[in-house]
Amino acid sequence: MERIGSEAILKVNLENIDQYEQIYLKRSNNTTDDFRQVRLINKEQIHDLAINRIIKDKYPLPGNIDSYYKVIAISKDGVYKLFPCVKLNRYH
Repeated sequence: MERIGSEAILKVNLENIDQYEQIYLKRSNNTTDDFRQVRLINKEQIHDLAINRIIKDKYPLPGNIDSYYKVIAISKDGVYKLFPCVKLNRYH
């Protein structure tokens, strides 16, 4: 996870990415609650994600606070997979 200009960039490494119907990127300013949806990657966009392995948050929280991101993937069978929270450090 890194900041590039005004965007936050999350590099993902999902195995068997073609098994997913939808992938959600959620963000919060703490590790436990208030995660809000930032991005929905639908079935058609998952192919591109499999190639470039990057999810962008074009409007991240301000750089003076830490941000936390979660990826939630939903398989074609309706199974939810929640990935560990990732921290985006504030600017120092």
